[in-house]
Amino acid sequence: MNRLVNIMNTLVSIMNRLINIMNRLINIMNRLINIMNRLVNFMNRLINIMNKSCNYSEQNI
Repeated sequence: MNRLVNIMNTLVSIMNRLINIMNRLINIMNRLINIMNRLVNFMNRLINIMNKSCNYSEQNI
């Protein structure tokens, strides 16, 4: 019985380490997605400004 508990304990420990690693990876991915989101937001603003300038130039013609 004691040996079984030891095996279960080691399995839980390994699972814990794996979950910890996965958590770190998800954290890194989250930061990357955050940066990408900011970049897309910035690009969207630039496109919006360019679109307004194009509309303005079309109105002048």
